[in-house]
Amino acid sequence: MTLIFSDFGMFNHNRTVIGVQPVLGATVITPHLLVMKNAAARAHNMPFGSVWSIYDLFTGRQAVRDVALKVADLQISDDYARETPETFTSADGRKILVTLRDKAFVGEVQYFDVAGKLTQKDIYDDGGFLMSRETPIAPDVVRAELLDAGGQPIFELTRRGRWGQISKVKYVPENLSFDSENKALRWAFEQLVAKKSTDERFLVASTQMREALRESWYEPKGVALLLTERFSKSLDILFDHYEAVVFNNQADLKQAQLDYGERTQAKLAWNNFIASDHIQRTFTADHRQIYLTLGAASEALNYEKIADKIKEIFDYQPDLRMIIQVDGRKSRDNLVPHIKWRGAEQLDKIEFYANPNTSFIKRKITESMLVINLTEHDLVAFDVAMAIAAHIPVLGLKDNAVMQTYISDDNGKLVSMDQLAMVAKEAVANLGFYSRLADDLARKQETLSSDKTAERWSEILE
Repeated sequence: MTLIFSDFGMFNHNRTVIGVQPVLGATVITPHLLVMKNAAARAHNMPFGSVWSIYDLFTGRQAVRDVALKVADLQISDDYARETPETFTSADGRKILVTLRDKAFVGEVQYFDVAGKLTQKDIYDDGGFLMSRETPIAPDVVRAELLDAGGQPIFELTRRGRWGQISKVKYVPENLSFDSENKALRWAFEQLVAKKSTDERFLVASTQMREALRESWYEPKGVALLLTERFSKSLDILFDHYEAVVFNNQADLKQAQLDYGERTQAKLAWNNFIASDHIQRTFTADHRQIYLTLGAASEALNYEKIADKIKEIFDYQPDLRMIIQVDGRKSRDNLVPHIKWRGAEQLDKIEFYANPNTSFIKRKITESMLVINLTEHDLVAFDVAMAIAAHIPVLGLKDNAVMQTYISDDNGKLVSMDQLAMVAKEAVANLGFYSRLADDLARKQETLSSDKTAERWSEILE
């Protein structure tokens, strides 16, 4: 069994975690309280039962079957009479208010005294399990009891402020108290490591967990750090806390090997997962656009030559527009003068974006006819992943060895810089190429996102 500890939720996720999870058949564990477990899994095309909170591993929640809990299933005291479908009132004026989820299923049950003051709140997760009972104990402070299947408290959390920041944690069965959430998480992780079998693997992909474990002591066998951000020395990673440290790309791996390779016993590796979301292209015949990425290696590129190729592409196809993704303003400032010198009118057809977010990249790529990636390092970038998933042809440099693994005549071409403009012209003009990309697409995407990633991870976890 593999557990991935990740800062995860419906609107908080990392595409590397989402990609690795099905390949490894892993369970995602979040260090946060998670009410909408099933919704989070569904939002990211993961099976129910594959996302849990770390607290669930101690309350026994995983062993309890989900139910569709409705108001009629609640055990309301006979002291209360039903006033509305979701409201109950006692003779002396106390009230119970049931909050529904999806207009049908119980989400919260709130109890009010005769003065209308909230005295207790029962919170049910989206599997119908009574996961916590909150009691106000001071202004803006509540005590949250995390319950087991029998309704007994396993943890007591002190939560403060509007966002419910956890300031204290108590593990009730052993009367253990922690004066911060991170200390409780560290203790919980150490308990899980101590109990895991030799063939179980723990991947730490959570920034909060990584920080919580800084002062931890445990046997690192079977525990790996999965970085979900770019590596830098400022992260101050304690390499020897892990059996392996897995980087997002090979460039980061090489840098870490130079900086730390001789000073750590941890295995340093890189994860070659490339996302293959099932997204659809949206470009039309009157929306003729190319998406060009200079890439993280852009400092090493010949800007004069790139400007030459951009001009050649516009000479071949004057009605095209171009989105250019650059690695920071410096790359843009290096390129613009060369383009302007070859014809200032070209700049009217070009939009520059420095380090855009992934949702922007996805939207712009699906509108494009062609993606050109000029990354020279042995990397496969997010723009390439999105293009393959959206059936958009990709042109890459043949010197990029990793790109050779993913780009073939089925989805694009690898070319030299000298060939770039001519091949780009042919790709844009040949609309039949787009139809051919969709042939047997499901198999291609499954192979892309699973087989190659599984192969890489079998090496990492061996």
